[in-house]
Amino acid sequence: MRKIICTAVAAIALCFVYFFFARVTAQACGPDNYPSVHFNTEQPDFGAPPRTLSIYPWKEAETRPLGCTSRADRTNNADWKQQQHWEEVGNEALQNARRLEAAGQLEEAMPHYRNALKHNVETPGERDKLKYGADIPAAIMDRQELLDELNHDTDRTMLNEYLSARRDYDFARPGLGEAQMTALANNPQAGILRAHALYVLGAIQYDKKHPEQAATIFENLVKLYPQSRRREAALIMIPRSLLQVPSSEASIRQWVGNSLPAGNAFARSRAALQTLLHGYPHSRFHHYALSWLARCDYLQGQRVTALESYLHQYATFTTKEDRVSAAASVLFVSAELTSLEAKQLRADLHRNAEILGDYLEYRLEHASASEHDRVQLLDLATEADNHQLHLQAQSAARLAEAFYLSKRYRDAITWSNCALSSLPGSGKVLALYVRGASYRKSKQGAAAEADFKQLLHQYATSYLCGAVRENLALLYERSGRPGLALDQYFTLGYKEDIAYLLDARMTTHEVADYLNTHPRHPQHDLLLYTLGIRQLRDNQLVATRATLSLLPEKSLLAMMAPKDVADWKQHDQLRDPRKTAHELAQLEQAIAQAHEPNAKSEAQYAKASYLYNNRDLLFYNYALWQGGRSRAFSLLWNVNATAPVDLTATRQHHHEHECLYRTRALCLDIALQYPQSPTAAKALYRAACASNALAHFDDWWRKEALQLHLSNDAVLLMKRVYQQYPLDPLAGPARKFARVFAEEHAEIVRNTMFVIAKK
Repeated sequence: MRKIICTAVAAIALCFVYFFFARVTAQACGPDNYPSVHFNTEQPDFGAPPRTLSIYPWKEAETRPLGCTSRADRTNNADWKQQQHWEEVGNEALQNARRLEAAGQLEEAMPHYRNALKHNVETPGERDKLKYGADIPAAIMDRQELLDELNHDTDRTMLNEYLSARRDYDFARPGLGEAQMTALANNPQAGILRAHALYVLGAIQYDKKHPEQAATIFENLVKLYPQSRRREAALIMIPRSLLQVPSSEASIRQWVGNSLPAGNAFARSRAALQTLLHGYPHSRFHHYALSWLARCDYLQGQRVTALESYLHQYATFTTKEDRVSAAASVLFVSAELTSLEAKQLRADLHRNAEILGDYLEYRLEHASASEHDRVQLLDLATEADNHQLHLQAQSAARLAEAFYLSKRYRDAITWSNCALSSLPGSGKVLALYVRGASYRKSKQGAAAEADFKQLLHQYATSYLCGAVRENLALLYERSGRPGLALDQYFTLGYKEDIAYLLDARMTTHEVADYLNTHPRHPQHDLLLYTLGIRQLRDNQLVATRATLSLLPEKSLLAMMAPKDVADWKQHDQLRDPRKTAHELAQLEQAIAQAHEPNAKSEAQYAKASYLYNNRDLLFYNYALWQGGRSRAFSLLWNVNATAPVDLTATRQHHHEHECLYRTRALCLDIALQYPQSPTAAKALYRAACASNALAHFDDWWRKEALQLHLSNDAVLLMKRVYQQYPLDPLAGPARKFARVFAEEHAEIVRNTMFVIAKK
């Protein structure tokens, strides 16, 4: 059992190593692209329930989006501007509150203080927030409690003295106000102000690293002023003073190994915590009181009890900060267990369904990094079940998740059904998700779709909604319903997946159908522009101009070149698709009107030259890809989300999109159909140049070039020029570049062999 518990430590360490190297790799080619299905460098199993929180040594981060909203970059969008405005309103409210308070108008100041809190402003109270563990800035909370206690007997002069001294403390000038606070605390005429002054005096001693003096002051406050609103905060400050190492960076690792608190510190701390939990059942310090009780257990040698408390906290806490703290404590204490304590924990897991559920919650969130680890976990849980343990729904759902992660989908469905049937407790939403994911893995698409839709309907606010939509999108794609998949990606805000479906996976006809069935879509202009680009690539030139004519000129220009990418205009000018359609129509007309072979071949070569010279951005949809198309397909493509139809669609998309490939096809056709024409040698030469350029174009085309042998093809085409047309002016250059291309091809082969040898 000790081995099972300590596996958590190794798992977290493995997470660190994996995360470090994943980041290093990602930074070499750009950031990880989590908010996407098809372009996701992490290549997650979208059926696995996403972790609610992934803890790394220096930060917390999601490995997959958890909600249904987009996680767009907040540095360049309306949300960020709204956040700026929100903070400005809060700061203005805080300034008004301070001004009114300084003028002796606390009642008038409080609405402004509350408004500042609502807008999450940075206040001096943030220092208190960290110190006390309160869920709102303590400085403002003190003022609110003081206002609630004020009555007509309160001396206003003394009130202003207290507020002045309190402001000194808030601004880290406690020495200026300590004498005033001491005088107020000792003045019987100060009334309710005495408790508030006493609290600040205790906080001053705490800040001075005098924990015993601080605890004594807080205990006196609790005893002398049982009705004071400050009593609740004083109760939590007693164990904080007595048990925490006096350091601004105190952590679980800093107080372990130090001498234990002296005298009756534990008894005093437990008494204060029990008073807080029983006297204030809805206290804002409830979670922190539980954590301090667990710390008492650990420091007094009751490590199993402490670990079980931390496990329960992790399973039940809702805020990220609370779960981070509890998970860190579980990780540390589990590594400290002796063999005897590990056996005791195992026995408790067998006897107590609630403890087992808490243990599964933590292990499956953070410690199931390997199949071997999951097998041990499943053995433990099923062994407990064989002992007639009455599981809660959450435990059964977590077991279903463990079976899913072990690819035992039938068992996962069985345990999900168990959690969804008659078991009490929470966990049904997780069970429904796991069952749907297991059905999808088992090729039972209809059953999976039904479960996912039910989850969205019944649990619309669940953190699993985003993952559900990912799964539904994949189901819709696999079943030939790309429009429904597109709906999910729009809801999720997955820009790359939207671009992929509209620009590559869906046919032009399907894009048109989607536009017709969504006449009031928020992205209607984008859909209309995309349809025009797709028609342009399909050589539907009349339809292209008709579609794009429906767009307002301002919208069309914005689609072509947004103002924030002015650099594009300086080198790779984005073309107006209407102009492209017009020019291509003229070239097509010239081909149609040419009747003689030489004229026909010359007209076709003119079109090939047009494509060759305009190249990369002629058929590019900037509105969808915003400069990231090549990078997306080259570096971010998620092979785990790829079906055969995706490979076919991606290849067809690249062949249609790249002017060089179109040029090559046209030129090869000219050489085949009109070998005796004056343009045949030029066509072969240009086809060779196009093949060579494609072989070095980007990562996707380099791989494609290996499949199509484009590097070798470029050499052979150049040889054909000077062998078949030795008198043509291009024969000399062709002979030269045949050697150059051959040398480049040989280098590519050597590099490829080197990479294979390294692997």
